[in-house]
Amino acid sequence: MTTVLDGLAFANGVALLPGERGVLVAETATCRIRRVPLRGDGPGEPTTWVEDLPGHPDNIALGSDGLVWVTVASPTDPVLALLQRSPRQVRAVVRRLPERVKPAPRRTARVLALDDEARVVHDLDFDATRWHVATGVREHEGRVWLGSLVEPAIAVGELP
Repeated sequence: MTTVLDGLAFANGVALLPGERGVLVAETATCRIRRVPLRGDGPGEPTTWVEDLPGHPDNIALGSDGLVWVTVASPTDPVLALLQRSPRQVRAVVRRLPERVKPAPRRTARVLALDDEARVVHDLDFDATRWHVATGVREHEGRVWLGSLVEPAIAVGELP
C-alpha cells in the first residue's frame, strides 16, 4: 500500500472522479475537501478543492448525475472549533466530562452536490424530525439515499 496524502484531519470519505482524473477526500475536522490529481505515473500535487463547507463532511460519493455528493453530518459549532484549537491538555479534560455536558451534533440531515468546479449545485436540508445525522450518501437517478451513524434505518429523498 502507498500513502497518497497524509497529514489529514480525520479523512472521512473518498471519491474517485470520472475518468480517474483524481481522487477527492472529505476532511471532517477541517470542513474541507482535498483533491489529488491522478496521472499515469502516480498521484500529483494535492490541493484544497473546497474550503469552509457549511459543516463537517462525513462521506463523499460520485453520483449517477456526475456530481460529487457530500454529507454534512453536523453544522460547524464554534465551541467545537475552539476545542479543536485548544492545547492537548484542555481536550483531554473535555473528553473526561460527562456526555450530557459535551457538545452534541444538532439534528440535521443535509447533503451538498458539487460540480467539477466545486460549485454547489444542490444544497438539500431535509426535515430531521424523524431521521438525522447523514453520514453516507448515494445519488441515483434523481433520488438521494442516505445512511446515518445514529439511525437504525436508511432514508431517501427526491431531488427538486
